[in-house]
Amino acid sequence: MNRREIIKSMALIGAATYVSTSNAIGFGDMMKKGSSGGGSWKSIASAFGEAKANFLTELSIQSNITADIAEALDLQSEAAVMRAEAEKVDKEGDSLGAGDFGAIGDKSESTNKLISEKLSSADNLTDDQKSKLGDAAKQYVPSLLRGVLTGKALKDIISDASGMGTPGFSDGMAAVSAAKDIPVLAPAMVSFLVNSITTGKDLVTSMGSKGVATPEISSDDFADFV
Repeated sequence: MNRREIIKSMALIGAATYVSTSNAIGFGDMMKKGSSGGGSWKSIASAFGEAKANFLTELSIQSNITADIAEALDLQSEAAVMRAEAEKVDKEGDSLGAGDFGAIGDKSESTNKLISEKLSSADNLTDDQKSKLGDAAKQYVPSLLRGVLTGKALKDIISDASGMGTPGFSDGMAAVSAAKDIPVLAPAMVSFLVNSITTGKDLVTSMGSKGVATPEISSDDFADFV
């Protein structure tokens, strides 16, 4: 097994362990079948709940990783901003809305732009910087791969929900809530993931060009998503 395959395996194992396996339609099933399960509002609501939880997990992880990278490049104030965003996600979690995702995305984009400029202009990174950036990259790539899985699941959920009509009383309150949230939250989450994956790939590649030891990235890993 080569290095890229090992990283992919780690990402899949990570995705499988941080999601619930107690529901009838689980995230593991989504990865195998390539869909949210469809069929009923109950199954769609269950799939959406898991996909959202996974998204929030990666949002926190990637915000902290961005902070680590910024800190390694002496962007202390930007690192503090991203750590604060990660803390907000951890504390408020499920109550966050599309506007919150957009705001975090804007701050991430601003920070990543400065990171990219720093990397581009750096003639030589210190050994300490290379070590810290390498550690961040080792966490970043598996998170990006898990983001692809979550993003694909969300796209399937959007598609399945669009043809379901309005849930009835017998579908339960979770289904009613999902029917209201999916059209607003799911596209916002997909958009965030597309942007974060695109930016993350570029940053890891840029770090590698500066002599940082980074996991190998292949466009095949992100096919059919970005």
